[in-house]
Amino acid sequence: MALSTHNKIIIITAERFPKGGSSANRIISIAKGLKFVGEEVEVICLRPADRVSDSIINNPSGEYQGINYSYIHKTTKWPNNKFCKLWFLISMYFYLVPSLHKIIIEDRVQTILITKDDLFLNIQLKLFSIFFHGRIFLVLDEYPPFMRQGNYISKLFGKITNNFRYRFCDGMILMTNVLINYYKEVAGKRVKFFKLPMSVEVERFQNIEPIFKSQEHYLAYCGFEPEIDGLDLLFKAFALIHIDEPSLKLLIIGDTPDGKFRKYRQIASDLGIVEKVNFTGIIDRDKVPNYLLSASVLILTRPLSISANGGFPTKIGEYLATKKPVLVTNTGEIGIYLKNKVSCYLVEPGDIEAISNSIKYIFNNYDEALKVGEMGFYVACSYFDYKVQAKDLLNFLK
Repeated sequence: MALSTHNKIIIITAERFPKGGSSANRIISIAKGLKFVGEEVEVICLRPADRVSDSIINNPSGEYQGINYSYIHKTTKWPNNKFCKLWFLISMYFYLVPSLHKIIIEDRVQTILITKDDLFLNIQLKLFSIFFHGRIFLVLDEYPPFMRQGNYISKLFGKITNNFRYRFCDGMILMTNVLINYYKEVAGKRVKFFKLPMSVEVERFQNIEPIFKSQEHYLAYCGFEPEIDGLDLLFKAFALIHIDEPSLKLLIIGDTPDGKFRKYRQIASDLGIVEKVNFTGIIDRDKVPNYLLSASVLILTRPLSISANGGFPTKIGEYLATKKPVLVTNTGEIGIYLKNKVSCYLVEPGDIEAISNSIKYIFNNYDEALKVGEMGFYVACSYFDYKVQAKDLLNFLK
């Protein structure tokens, strides 16, 4: 393990932590990597994570796998009142100052990582960094929000501020070359860039028992964004083959508190496959490896989109870490790391028939597919393991 001269590193996020989706997984892998090379890391959560009725995260502060975290409002629950919710969103900028000040004074923080693309937060932290002589780094996985979502006013505000909002940071940590090329155009020459593709904790998937041990063969998807990931395309492809493959079932791992997957139960029913689809609902992050290892094949049918073009699915690393065969649509920069019938099975995005045919091919040639899965695991260990990435990341942050 390398020794470091850094003091504590702070990661600021507006996402659910530590039990959340891909954003939480990315923060955990970055934090664990920095700890692996000798750094102390703390996560500050800007806003509550759950509704009052949810019980995903109950402790407003604590430790998860050696990573300290705290919610600045001292609660993980959103209030039911709309005005109170609005106050939480506004007040997070004010609550952050005393929280940061206390940590900086006690632990001599020099480096702050931000996972929220927020102009006001960028300016606030840049001013704050002047006083503690620190550095601010943005960790982004996609194009700016105004390019992907929002109403007319938010899109207009995003366009107006886009050419200067990223100039307040010292560096940007991005997933793909496509994103680096884009942000270089708007961030200015002073900002430096580091490519950190999807990262995975490979050891999470070792010495793990599967949840299901039946004779049924599961084709599994895991995620929290069914629309972005093209879950309807997976259902349509499965509908083409399910009669000819009676032992094959779909395993849909994950859900969200707002029930994003509810309409997909209806889609499955309309396609006549609902009896062959197992929806797990919300599961604990620590149980995800057990569910993934229950599958015979892991699949992601993400269609073409601006998110797919700029980002890199973090679930791919988890899939590869299982050593199981992986079938994925060839979007973004996936093809840079993975090769068809070598380390995974690649199909063109949006091609339902090609997806269906690839599923059949994998199950009809499963011994070959297992060898492909082994090669996929090798790729994950070589390029995506957080321990492999950590030393270069730390050098960038210095």
